[in-house]
Amino acid sequence: MAAPCGAGTLRGEVLLDKDMITVGDIFGASIANADKVVGPAPAPGRKVVYDVMALSALARTFGVAWQPQSNYDQVTLTRASQVITAAMVKERLEAELASKASEKQLDIALDNPNLEINRPASEKLDWRLVDLSYDPVRRRFSASLIVGADAHSEVIALGGRAMPMVQVAVLNRAFPAGGTLSEGDVEWLPTPIDKAGADAITDATQLQGMETRRGLAGKSILRLRDVTKARLVVKGSLVTMKVETPAMQITAQGRALSDAVMGETVRVMNTQSNRTVDAVVTGAGQVSVTPAGDNHVALNEKK
Repeated sequence: MAAPCGAGTLRGEVLLDKDMITVGDIFGASIANADKVVGPAPAPGRKVVYDVMALSALARTFGVAWQPQSNYDQVTLTRASQVITAAMVKERLEAELASKASEKQLDIALDNPNLEINRPASEKLDWRLVDLSYDPVRRRFSASLIVGADAHSEVIALGGRAMPMVQVAVLNRAFPAGGTLSEGDVEWLPTPIDKAGADAITDATQLQGMETRRGLAGKSILRLRDVTKARLVVKGSLVTMKVETPAMQITAQGRALSDAVMGETVRVMNTQSNRTVDAVVTGAGQVSVTPAGDNHVALNEKK
């Protein structure tokens, strides 16, 4: 056992930026044997904990005048590092795959979503992707990530999914059943094609003259199954019946006997005569009656 070399004081939490742990890292730099090597430092980003038993053994070995204050005394040494995160790798993959794939916007999902590469804090962080390939049928990519440029370089195999993106309509608020849709009710957001599905609304023309089949939550993707042609005439509602010929124009009030959409034929009862006619929906609450036979009689007849 070494001769006593002065009283030591535990440092508690220590951040290292070197390859070796010394006595001074644990007990303080003022003791005589402070520069003696205890062992290798942990890998960048990792830590090592010396508990009370390990500390007592080190104190005896290096002649440090130290006694534990409790059974919970310990020193934690963490190796400083700079980190390459999964988000950083995905961003670079997106940029480089855009030049290889026909789709210019891809959603990247790494096979290892928790990827994290720690390198020494003192090192110049230099990393690159090599051997990048993309299979558009399987929508998979592979590559090698090389960190460093010398004998200490590290090679990591990468793989994952690269899914094309499509702009889809997303409701900007909750929407009731039967609500008529317009472009102002949605925002267009890039969405992975597998999440969008085959029935997502991807074009503003798909919203024209449509209403919701059911109540929908805000921020939900709007799908073709969620919408139907807007009812411009509602069963039981009053409508304006109109008949036009080159010689005349007649209007009357009627009551719709069923729901109907633009261009659809609907039965309408004249509220004055209680006679019914076939009419074609021309707008909200508007129908056109063909001036022929019973239709003409029903439109003009009064009780």
